[in-house]
Amino acid sequence: MWIVGALEGAVVVGSLSALDAGLASIGIPKNSIVQYETEVKNGRLLLVVHGTADEVERARDLLRQSQAKTTAVHGEPAALGV
Repeated sequence: MWIVGALEGAVVVGSLSALDAGLASIGIPKNSIVQYETEVKNGRLLLVVHGTADEVERARDLLRQSQAKTTAVHGEPAALGV
């Protein structure tokens, strides 16, 4: 729900779209935001998972099994166990 709230509150901030602002507000790097927005505009789906390092890794494993086109993890290296 927190990502939905972030997107609803971010209509347009400067030159940022609602998607840009929502992703930026949760710490996604700008270069990744541009890539994700392009993919969404081309009809692809974007799934954002938020959780512990173990939960995020489990979600990533499930996405790989489903033959997701790409997966990426963003966050603090210490929190991700990297």
